[in-house]
Amino acid sequence: MVPPRGNGSSRESLIGLLKEMDRRYDERFTSADKAVAAALAAADKAVAAALAAAKEAVIKTEAAAEKRFTELSELRQVVADSLGRMMPRNEAEAEGARIREKMDDHARQDAAAHTDENERIAALDKKIDALSNRDLGHKDTSATLRANIALIVSAAFLLLTFLSWLGRTPVVGK
Repeated sequence: MVPPRGNGSSRESLIGLLKEMDRRYDERFTSADKAVAAALAAADKAVAAALAAAKEAVIKTEAAAEKRFTELSELRQVVADSLGRMMPRNEAEAEGARIREKMDDHARQDAAAHTDENERIAALDKKIDALSNRDLGHKDTSATLRANIALIVSAAFLLLTFLSWLGRTPVVGK
């Protein structure tokens, strides 16, 4: 605001101007103070929300870690129980060797007991093979005989066809 000229003292107008400027500065300060207070309040709320979220995340992480450790402990217990029920390797190998020895003994005893029967079975197998071979020989001979007869009949018909083609008919039976 510009001081008025003319009527009035310049001192009064200067004081009025100073008062006006002082009022404006007070308004600016008050509005800046309110803005800073609002910003601080918002920052406090944001910090409080961030702290609450961080606390919640820590709680969830601790719960997950606790659950993981519990499950790991249960797994260790299951493995320990399983290992406790398993037979040690050297015992298992000794038991397997003992069972194999028993099976071999039984096989030897069985073979000794059935030697005579095995010889009779082998003799019967030889007889069956001989009979099969003899039967194959008969079948082979009869097949050859049939093939030869078919060849002779075909040759006769071929000769008759050739002669009739030449125009000569053979005299049969005169």
